[in-house]
Amino acid sequence: NTFIFTQQLRIMRSESIRLMKAEVWFMGSNMIRKKRTLIYFIEAAQEITDEEGAENLTIRKVAARAGYNSATLYHYFDNLNQLKMYASLRYVSQYNKEFFESAKNLRTEREKFSLMWDIFIRHSVQHPEAFASVFMSRSHDDTLSGIFSQYNELFPEDSISPVGTVYTFDQYASLVERNLTAILQIQKEENLNNPNLAVINDLMIYFYTGILQDLLNSDAAGRKVLEGKLSKGIHHLLAQI
Repeated sequence: NTFIFTQQLRIMRSESIRLMKAEVWFMGSNMIRKKRTLIYFIEAAQEITDEEGAENLTIRKVAARAGYNSATLYHYFDNLNQLKMYASLRYVSQYNKEFFESAKNLRTEREKFSLMWDIFIRHSVQHPEAFASVFMSRSHDDTLSGIFSQYNELFPEDSISPVGTVYTFDQYASLVERNLTAILQIQKEENLNNPNLAVINDLMIYFYTGILQDLLNSDAAGRKVLEGKLSKGIHHLLAQI
């Protein structure tokens, strides 16, 4: 009886392990399928944006391009704005990459901060709809670090590895936090004692988002004027640090 019980126990344990492995495989398989579907939807949205413009992006078009129905898409995205945001991250990633490469040889935090804004402004002017989608239309539940983490997992070719004090968006919850971190690095490096840094930071972000809103409603000539105005304003505020 003891031998039979032992054998039965071994069989039960073996079956339990087999079921656990099957469950892990199933969960892994589902995760792979979910990631693949997310990629299909985001790539479809990016293609339509390139071909027709962000203003012509619809749930129906994206679902059809990806090979699914609209109902399936809503299992992955809350609404069209969230889908647009993820599709727009490609353009912000291009900024990340350019800044990461360009800042490698810079020595001071002030130089890096100035360059960061120069590149950020240029990319914002080139793709205002994309930058507005990420930095102005984003839900409060979606932190920059969170959405970039998920996007970089789906599109590792777009991700970078921040080193030292190179400020990209992968590490911060918001544009305000990213900018203030850079300002505080300048303060630390230059041993400054400026009580108005938080105010300067807020003014920079308010000025940027205000101009970005104007960029959405401007033609090419108007955007060029706004780019100059934005650059001049940001560098004026930088000089106050």
